[in-house]
This record gives sequence, C-alpha cells and structure tokens, in this order.
Amino acid sequence: MKLNNKTKLFLFVMINSIGNWLTFTALSLKLLEEYGVEHVTIGLLIQSIPSVLLSKYVGRVSDQFSIKNLVIYSQVLLSLSILGIVLNDNIYMIYIMMIVSSVIRVFYTPVFNSLIGEFTATLASRTQFYTQLSAAGSFAIMASPALGAYISLEMGLNFLLIIDFFSYYVSLFFILDILRQQFNKKTATKSSSNLAFNFLHSPEKIKAIMIVWFLFLFSGAALNAVEFPALSFNGFEREQIGYIVAAWGVGGFMSLFLGNKINSVSSYLMSVVLILVYFVIIYSDNFNVVFFMFVIGGLSMTIISGITKSKIQNNIDAEDVLSISVWTYINKGTGLINVVIYVFFSISFFWFNECVSYLSFLGFSLIYVISYLIYSKYDVTVHQHRIDS
Repeated sequence: MKLNNKTKLFLFVMINSIGNWLTFTALSLKLLEEYGVEHVTIGLLIQSIPSVLLSKYVGRVSDQFSIKNLVIYSQVLLSLSILGIVLNDNIYMIYIMMIVSSVIRVFYTPVFNSLIGEFTATLASRTQFYTQLSAAGSFAIMASPALGAYISLEMGLNFLLIIDFFSYYVSLFFILDILRQQFNKKTATKSSSNLAFNFLHSPEKIKAIMIVWFLFLFSGAALNAVEFPALSFNGFEREQIGYIVAAWGVGGFMSLFLGNKINSVSSYLMSVVLILVYFVIIYSDNFNVVFFMFVIGGLSMTIISGITKSKIQNNIDAEDVLSISVWTYINKGTGLINVVIYVFFSISFFWFNECVSYLSFLGFSLIYVISYLIYSKYDVTVHQHRIDS
C-alpha cells in the first residue's frame, strides 16, 4: 500500500513524538530516583534556555542549508545525543546531552514549522491537517506513560533511550521522499541579516495572532507546572495520576476522528471549555470526574492548537512575511515562557501554599481566554487553489 504525503508526514510526527516522550520519561525517572526532584526542574530549565539565547543564529544556519539537509542533520545529531546518555548516564552527561539536544532543536523546530507551512499551502484544509499533527503528538502523550512504565520495569530505563535513538531513523524513512520532492532548496530566500523578526514592527494581524499563541503556550506551561502537584494534593495515587495524564492524550487523539468538522468548531467555545476543565482539575478529588475532564481538556487544547497554528501560517502567507523568521521568534518566545513559568511556580510552591499557586494559574488561564476572544478575530483565508496531497 502506497502512503500519500500527508500520511507520511503524520507518521513522522507521531513516531518522533513517541520517541521524545519515552526519552522524557526515562530521563525524568532517572533524575527523580537517583538525584532528587530538584534535578527534574533543573533539567526542564536547561532545555528551555538555549532557545532564548541562540535563536538569533537560526537565520545564518538556514541561509546555508536546504530544509531537507537541516531536517536530516538534526535527526542524526539528536539520535547521537541520545546515544551519548546510553553510553554514559552520569548526571553531568545527562545535563550536557540535554543542552546539546536543546541547541539542535533551536535550529530544527522553526525549520520544521516552516516546512509544514509550505506543505500545507496546497492542502484542502490547513486547519484540519494542523489539528491532525497535534493529534499525533497527543497519541504519544497517551501511549508513552504506559509504554514507558512497562518497558522501564521489564528492560530498564536505557532501553527507552535506545528506542528513541532508532525512532529518529524510522521517522526519517517516512519523510525522505517529501524532503526530496519539495524541500531540496535553501530555507531562506533573503540574506541571513534580514531574517531577524521585529515583533513591534510586524503587521498587526501577525502581531495579534502571535499574542494569542504565546498566551496559549503560557496557559499550557502553567498547567504542566501545577497538574502533578494538584493531583497529588487532591489525594490521587501515582497509578491514578498516570491514568489521568494519559487521558489528556486520549482526548487529543480523539480530534483525529473529527475530520472536516474541525473547520466548523468554535475556538471561542473550546477556550471557555478549557477554563472549566482547569477549575475541575485543580479542585476536584473525584477520579472519574478528573479523568473525564482531562479527556475534554486534551480534545479542546488540540483543536485550539490546530486552529491557531493554521491562523498563524495563513497570516504569514497573506502578509508575505518570511515564515522561518516568524517561527524562530515563536520558538524563542516558547523557551522564555517555559523559563518564566517553571521558575515562578517553583518559587510559588516553595514560599506559598498550593492555593495561591492554583489561583495564579487560573488567573493566567482567564487572561488567555479573554485575550483569545479579543485577538482571534485576526484570521485570514488564503484564496488559492488547494488540493489534497
């Protein structure tokens, strides 16, 4: 059976995501069990900092290589960073390889997002495909905790890393044809000196939808920071927490089966639903209720992610802005948001009680929804002939 390009790209994202989540599981468990919980937080911070410091160099690199070569080189280098931890898994090697991996992703992530933007320009529904890619990541969230727990118990944590090592090459198999057909050219058509993105001087539509996206990431990062402590404080056991977290992935994966209905889903409604989900997650101690809310939350966030990414790329096309410069700026902002959130909640949990931390989290979430209602009017439909690939 011959796979079409959309399916190949979907499988590339899904396999990559599963490998990455298995690595995250392995390293988090290793740091937690052998070195203490504070090292898990340090690891998260370490992986967030390079995107803040190094994003300005993305233009120089992208000006020299084709998208095809950048994707291939990144996948190979990421696999080698995993192999380094397998061969020597002391705390210093883990931190070094986390930094190396994060540095590689600084250059890879905006290039890949630019690739997706160019690929989706010919699709019948850009929003639907962006949502499908988000669903692929959700499948990884759903499958990896259970798979990681089983493999780590039966075969050890290093076996999770070995799976991730091979996942890079398996995923490349699915995308090589697409890279050869469509992306065997330089990523930038302007000189690297012109690739810097100036947010203040960008078109209003680009600026507005980026604000929406950053607030969306801010809310998501805050949830990541408080969900485990919240579930623990509410009396859930480790096994129950594992099922609840996997439920988020189940909800996200369900969006895959909505098909063309994604185009008629209201992002406003999904945002309001998400806030209701947040309130229940923080304050409920009923397992069935929280499990169901995580399913709804995963579904809502995946749909919002697909819709918003589609709007970003639509506005990039309409305003004739260099795609890779916008996604590089977004990648840098993502790293900065993660640093701020993880530091804030680490201090918050240490100095204040959990109630203050949860209220601040809900405040972030409410700000996000209000801003979404204001800014998401900036949408553009690109009027061009689109076909399924």
